[in-house]
Amino acid sequence: MLQQLLDCERHLPLLSFTLAWLPASSWLRLRRLRPAFTRALCDDVLRNVVKGLASDQGGPRSLLEILDSMSRQDDDSHSPGDDVKTSEAAVCEAAFLGLLQDLDVNQADPDTGLTPLMKAAEDAQPELCKLLLAYRADADGISIGGVTALGLALGSTCGNCMLFSGRGWCKCPRPAVARLLTRHTNFGLAEAFASTVRMALQDAAYLALLEIFAARLPVDCEITGPDSRRGTALSVALERRVKPVEAPLRHQALVVSSLLSLRANPHRPGPYVAWDGSGVPGRSENALLFFAASNFCDAETLSLLEEVTTSTAIANT
Repeated sequence: MLQQLLDCERHLPLLSFTLAWLPASSWLRLRRLRPAFTRALCDDVLRNVVKGLASDQGGPRSLLEILDSMSRQDDDSHSPGDDVKTSEAAVCEAAFLGLLQDLDVNQADPDTGLTPLMKAAEDAQPELCKLLLAYRADADGISIGGVTALGLALGSTCGNCMLFSGRGWCKCPRPAVARLLTRHTNFGLAEAFASTVRMALQDAAYLALLEIFAARLPVDCEITGPDSRRGTALSVALERRVKPVEAPLRHQALVVSSLLSLRANPHRPGPYVAWDGSGVPGRSENALLFFAASNFCDAETLSLLEEVTTSTAIANT
């Protein structure tokens, strides 16, 4: 029936009537199906539908208020392990309706500086992030604490992750959110690179992101913070666990191997300082080896680093 309505422009009023019976999530799905639906279900047509639907809702609110409201409803009606895709579809529907009412996609919370994109990233909602980015959400916006949406995707964990971190990750779509935002973000990439390294140490799903960052930044770029940290992505991978914030560092040797394959320099002279202030303040050819030992790296990681350092030194003689 929708195809028949699309074939004849004089049926547009009837098309609007038909769409009013469908949820906004269905509008989004139809727009992805074929170019004909994308053209016919343009924002101008859908805005006319939304005007009728929104007449009894007290007018538009801010987009962030809509997302907060949906988040509270989701918390009340779901428990850990429920289908996150179903709840995200409902959030996308509410956000899409708000966007069709011309709500500002970048309006920030005055107390925190958080934008809708930051909230979507923090809540690990990739489809919502795609929707907001399609409506020109600013991925380089920063919160009052100086964090981007990408930083929030990498620097925190969802409720399920926090609940189950002792027994493994909840397999939430957080790596997919980070991958998406990396393509749109230009601010704070070095800090985000460090956060990705720390997440990869705990969850192998983040390993693929290392190559994306290395394509955008020098793999040995200077990284500073938090606290006293000073070094590179490779030294960040050698730092000890941040307890109790981080899950166990299960993939240290794998992360170090990945960074070395991306041409991280094991002979970079330093200085290196870990997040807790410990490290190797001086400059020496074996600074990274000393740094790894001072952070109590596991035997496999130390052996890998020693092997690469020795083989590189021999090749250079």
